[in-house]
Amino acid sequence: MKKLLLSLTMILYGISTQAQLEVHVALGPSLPVGQYGNERLDEGGYAQVGVAAEVNVFWFISERFGVQGAISLQGHDIDRRDLQRDFSQALFASSVDLLAGNYGTSLIMFGPFYRFYPHDTDRFAWTFKGGVGLLSSRVDDLNVNVVSQTPQGPVTYTSSGPSASKGNFSYFLGSDMMYFMNEKRSWGVRLGVLFSHARPNFGLVLPEDVAPEVIENVSFVNVNVGVSFRFGGKNDAENE
Repeated sequence: MKKLLLSLTMILYGISTQAQLEVHVALGPSLPVGQYGNERLDEGGYAQVGVAAEVNVFWFISERFGVQGAISLQGHDIDRRDLQRDFSQALFASSVDLLAGNYGTSLIMFGPFYRFYPHDTDRFAWTFKGGVGLLSSRVDDLNVNVVSQTPQGPVTYTSSGPSASKGNFSYFLGSDMMYFMNEKRSWGVRLGVLFSHARPNFGLVLPEDVAPEVIENVSFVNVNVGVSFRFGGKNDAENE
């Protein structure tokens, strides 16, 4: 037992002394896709193009392979004009007063990655990553005041819903293109693409006869640019 513990300690010590950590910080647009961005009362989320900020930490287990953890924050506006138009058409409303909030999502990710260099001495590199995570979604208040014309006269409908938030399992896939600013590959710039999908199962607060549950899927693609820094261990250029 003592020999086993001693062997494990030596292995962990060897890994820690050779470990490389790479930190990425990036910012860019976030594009809602699928149901999240649809503009239909029965299934759409009316989410518009937003902005995302992302922080990644890559731990290299070997020269090319490792695991990563990341946090990504997204913000998307609700398309109030089109939502108000569809309300008017669906309820034959003579007037619609709509005060809609916005969406906010935060994504915590964990999974493996693989680093590929087109040429061993090249400063360019591709990183492919994927895994699972937890997506926390939030929608702000949505207040609706609708006046519909009926044979019996005008009918007023008013709805006021509180903000809601949900946490749900998600998965992600992504790729980063890197360009290192020195031969040691200790820092560089990156262009990244990230896709994430989750089902938080909460919707806009709408009339039940129109759409009792609007959003069941939250999917988006983040395109971002940023910088990266590497710490510890030997760099790839030295290993080669």
